[in-house]
Amino acid sequence: MRIIKRYSKTRDNIVKLKRFLDYCVVHCHYVKVTGLYVEIAVDLGAG
Repeated sequence: MRIIKRYSKTRDNIVKLKRFLDYCVVHCHYVKVTGLYVEIAVDLGAG
């Protein structure tokens, strides 16, 4: 099951995202940064 989370690039979110990305390096399938958003896809139950 894939979850896609989209965050706007506000200063608050950037701080949270930096912590989350450390976790994401291990668990996420992709991280896409667009002009206004950071989009993260996580596959659950894929190991």
